[in-house]
Amino acid sequence: EKPPPVNKQENAGTLNILSTLSNGNSSKQKIPADGVHRIRVDFKDCEAENVWEMGGLGILTSVPITPRVVCFLCASSGHVEFVYCQVCCEPFHKFCLEENERPLEDQLENWCCRRCKFCHVCGRQHQATK
Repeated sequence: EKPPPVNKQENAGTLNILSTLSNGNSSKQKIPADGVHRIRVDFKDCEAENVWEMGGLGILTSVPITPRVVCFLCASSGHVEFVYCQVCCEPFHKFCLEENERPLEDQLENWCCRRCKFCHVCGRQHQATK
């Protein structure tokens, strides 16, 4: 059997819960009317360059959850292996990285993300390590 159609007002209430959490007003936990807890990614400005500058994407939930491993750039777990930065340990999908940022197969254990890469000579960030 098909589940009954979802009432738009019920969805609006759930989104209000998530909006409340994103605004930091989570003093009282509210359980959604349908009993289903929601998770959503805070896609304020999801251009890759802005995601790097923001320090990743925020995940909003209607209840506290155990953190899952999600990509730093797209906030998705998917069924694809991650590449981990050797400095900050953040996970990335290879396909979310720019082509010139993707590690080669022999660099997987020593790969460093854009935020953690810096020049050892001049100290400037985003320069190739020497």
